[in-house]
Amino acid sequence: MLPFHFWRTVFTLLSSVKQQEVLRVAAVHLHQLNGVNLSTAIHRLARACENSKANASRVKTDPVFLLMIEVAELKAQQELLGQTDSMPGNCCTIITWSCAILRFFRPKLFTALARDCQCYEVTNLLWSFAELCKRQPQMAAELEANIQELVEATASYFLRRSPQGWKIQVLVSALVSLTCMPCKDFCTKWFIVSIVQELAERSDEAQGANLLPVVTAFDTLRTKHVKVFREISGAMTAKYPNFVARYMYGGDRQKGKAHIRPKSSKRVEGS
Repeated sequence: MLPFHFWRTVFTLLSSVKQQEVLRVAAVHLHQLNGVNLSTAIHRLARACENSKANASRVKTDPVFLLMIEVAELKAQQELLGQTDSMPGNCCTIITWSCAILRFFRPKLFTALARDCQCYEVTNLLWSFAELCKRQPQMAAELEANIQELVEATASYFLRRSPQGWKIQVLVSALVSLTCMPCKDFCTKWFIVSIVQELAERSDEAQGANLLPVVTAFDTLRTKHVKVFREISGAMTAKYPNFVARYMYGGDRQKGKAHIRPKSSKRVEGS
């Protein structure tokens, strides 16, 4: 366990946005970092760079940061082989999210993290891979099999959850991420349809929530995967005409509004 003064020093440096000093401190203690410590340090660096492309560029090209990523990759590989238990699934999602914030995509690292990821907190990992698909399409193509594994794992978890076990915003996040990924297989299409259907069914709960990203997701789907968009529209129109009209083909979506008509209103979806 690293001494308290180490983390106090790191957090103090981060609060003053001195990423280079943080990296130097981390370098001294790198041999002591377990998966939790390592993911925390990478996450703090990413958060400190979130609103500064210049800082992010400096961090992700720093030799110490690259060494931290190599250590993370090694720990993930060791976890896969059952040699250690120092890189649990939640650490994988944190590191992948942080890499996405820094716009740092490394195939071997993402492959290891995706395979080691547990189902919980998987929507963070979905978002990270969605960023990869948007910003590094060639690399995403190389990782297509791993992305598909992640989608299948998430879909499996979705099936096993308790009824309405995911919050509305978690559903929205998953939907937005999935629409940025390849939609070539039945699993991805089914997953998207299932999420959209649940959003429509939970209209009362969704009232007042920010559903503008749903509009964006459908726009992305229409642009990149028009066949899938039409299939989803066809599957949803008969039962949820209000939802389709508002968020897929016009209505309130044209005005940028993000409210679902409650079930108690005059036009009830699914009636």
